[in-house]
Amino acid sequence: MTPRWNTQDVKDEMGPELWDWQYGGEYTYKDLDECMKSVWPDDQTYWEAEDRIRNALFIPELHTWSTEKGTPNPKGALKDHGSSTENFGNLGGCEEWPHEYDYLLAKWSHLKSLLKR
Repeated sequence: MTPRWNTQDVKDEMGPELWDWQYGGEYTYKDLDECMKSVWPDDQTYWEAEDRIRNALFIPELHTWSTEKGTPNPKGALKDHGSSTENFGNLGGCEEWPHEYDYLLAKWSHLKSLLKR
């Protein structure tokens, strides 16, 4: 996970549904049945598995994520680890930041600006 996971530019790039699913512990906007049919269009056996198995078989790269803010479907696909904020509260270690963090962040922003041209 990038240390910038909670910044607005990451949220904007990912879109609200994917960001909320990935980091916020939210359900997808579509129900799990629709998600499985779009991710596994040719294998009906996956459509009929129990929810815990279908959530494990959900492939986020194949799902069409909404770019508009919507409402998580209580029967949608769900990651099994909860929100990142919740998980960080359970960590027993600490993360070390490089001494030149500001310099690295400035160079990263500069690189991103060059790539957008």
